[in-house]
Amino acid sequence: MIDPVDRRESALLAVAHSYGVTVHRADLLPGERGRFEASQSRILISRGLTVGQEVATLAHEVVHARRGDDGHQEAAVERFVDEEAARLIITAAAYRDAEQVEGPDLWGIARHLDVTPGLVLAWQRAARRLPAILAS
Repeated sequence: MIDPVDRRESALLAVAHSYGVTVHRADLLPGERGRFEASQSRILISRGLTVGQEVATLAHEVVHARRGDDGHQEAAVERFVDEEAARLIITAAAYRDAEQVEGPDLWGIARHLDVTPGLVLAWQRAARRLPAILAS
């Protein structure tokens, strides 16, 4: 089990646990940040991630757990999972605040939100696909 690094991770851990899934840090393959193992009902998070990477990775794997995915999925599914993970972490109000402070700079917005640039891109894709996100 892992100790949460911040309130976002604490909330994600509670969601994972509500699905009957445990979360552990592990030494994963190079470049692999996380993994949901359906057969073990567990999420593994790579050691040594930044807070932003860890939160983004946990959100991604929680979505896989909710969906019941096992293993890496095709690209379209992974993009959808990224978008759902972004929606778990980034609110419209927080995004607007970050964009107001940082302008359109992807890395600046990511730093402001303490998430990965990939999670910001996923949120932007979801907002284009589902404009109601911007109103929330």
